[in-house]
Amino acid sequence: MATKKYGIVALKQVTGFAIGLAGQLYEVFEDGVLKWNESLSFLPTLQEVPILIASFPEVPNELSDLDDDEATELLAFVKETFNIPANEVEETIEEALDLLIRGYLFAKKTQARFKK
Repeated sequence: MATKKYGIVALKQVTGFAIGLAGQLYEVFEDGVLKWNESLSFLPTLQEVPILIASFPEVPNELSDLDDDEATELLAFVKETFNIPANEVEETIEEALDLLIRGYLFAKKTQARFKK
């Protein structure tokens, strides 16, 4: 068996952030209106962004080194933390990672455009 180089700390951080933010957005916009006091509920989430940015570069390493035990741990983390039905957990994680990767690439491209 190969030695593990990476864990899943960053994977838990980024998937937890994306899923938590999606849930928060759903709750705030459930009535179709964003009230000013509801916008304040996003402040704790926004405070997590620097940690998310710092951990994001580790995600590809963790994904490439992911074993069955870690995949099971990640699935359990998402299922238990966000009370997602078991048959939807894997798809939810994939969608969260896809969203974050696209967002990260968008931010990098936009940053390059501003530097011109």
